[in-house]
Amino acid sequence: MTAEQRQRIGYVSEKQILPVTSKVRNLIQYTSQFYPDWDGELCTRLTTRFRIDLNKKISALSQGGQRQMAFILALAQRPELLILDEPASTLDVVARREFLDEILDLVREGGPTVFFSTHILTDIERVADHIGIIADGSLKV
Repeated sequence: MTAEQRQRIGYVSEKQILPVTSKVRNLIQYTSQFYPDWDGELCTRLTTRFRIDLNKKISALSQGGQRQMAFILALAQRPELLILDEPASTLDVVARREFLDEILDLVREGGPTVFFSTHILTDIERVADHIGIIADGSLKV
């Protein structure tokens, strides 16, 4: 896969690792340099919506805040495909609702195709228009 192809894919891992000694503001600035379609306005809107303090170190954010930060970084690159692995698992009820609302808003706006892997079926029911279930190593549609 080429670098150009990778730039078209956003990914948030279940165990996303962010540089904990970095301040949020610095991580955003650093990450933005790798993506020609970086959307600074979207990044600002999301950090405001999720109440992420730009002056905090990543280590000072809660697990949910770090998950939201990973989501923001993946979305601000304006990918064509967004792959989310258990994206809402560490979020509290309010943050989970805001996160799912943001996904729905992006899809309605013609945003990326979202591949959402989770065991939380209520999340899937809320946002998905196609569902596949993997059981015993096989896709069950």
